[in-house]
Amino acid sequence: MKITKGTPTPEELAALLVALHAARSEPVPVTRRHRPPLRRPLTPGPGRWREPNFGGQS
Repeated sequence: MKITKGTPTPEELAALLVALHAARSEPVPVTRRHRPPLRRPLTPGPGRWREPNFGGQS
């Protein structure tokens, strides 16, 4: 890389290099971004809200 005009600071050069690198990188496929659920699904029903974990699942 050659700077032809101006005198950028080291921070500006670093920001430029990061932006250029990010633009060249391939995006992460959607399948690799998917995360499993953090908790089990809630079970609806009468009185379930009174049970532990709102579904009776420990």
